[in-house]
Amino acid sequence: MDPELEKQLDALIGKISNKEDFDQVKEQLLKRGIESLLKAEMTAHLGFEKGGAVVGNNQRNGYSEKTIKTQNGEQRIK
Repeated sequence: MDPELEKQLDALIGKISNKEDFDQVKEQLLKRGIESLLKAEMTAHLGFEKGGAVVGNNQRNGYSEKTIKTQNGEQRIK
């Protein structure tokens, strides 16, 4: 793992004081991680960043919320 990410993770873990905090962090990490990966996949597929110059006929036309099933239950993502 990148040393900077390791440091940030240690700082985050240091702020968790109970099971509810842990569950919320875990849920948000999964949700935001999946959303980040999907955005990166879309950028790679289209060949340009969000807000960037359009390449070819492909465009970004917004997003819709979806529900995915995970090992920890259903999760809403953008």
